[in-house]
Amino acid sequence: MRTGNVVKTATGYLLAGLIVAGTGLSQQARAAAEEKPTVTVSLSKLNSEFYKLRENLARTMAALEQVKAAGADNKDLAKPYQTFSSAYAELEAQVASARQNGTAAKARAKEHWEAWQKELTSMQNPKLREKAQERYTAASAKH
Repeated sequence: MRTGNVVKTATGYLLAGLIVAGTGLSQQARAAAEEKPTVTVSLSKLNSEFYKLRENLARTMAALEQVKAAGADNKDLAKPYQTFSSAYAELEAQVASARQNGTAAKARAKEHWEAWQKELTSMQNPKLREKAQERYTAASAKH
């Protein structure tokens, strides 16, 4: 009989703990959903995307030249056009991806500049604020 009470009590505590934990997790999930999502794109990723974009552009232009040559020689245009069409579709997809990542990087940079400016205005020491403002001005002139 005593073992049954211990099991019931332990089960009750376990259930109460799960309820409390679940409530906390759901509150954290709601808070995370309300926060503004940040997208970070590394410069190396942008660089590799631009490299791939240049390669794909060269491939698309070569395919277009094949279509042009086939047209000039009165050959069948179906195969060269199919090659060009698929290369162009890949190029458009890469351009869209690069544009999206570039926009994300630009937005992240803007957030950084705004946070820096906000930090400047909250500085209490006037000498430090003046030096920080000079650095901010010099950096913003470069960009």
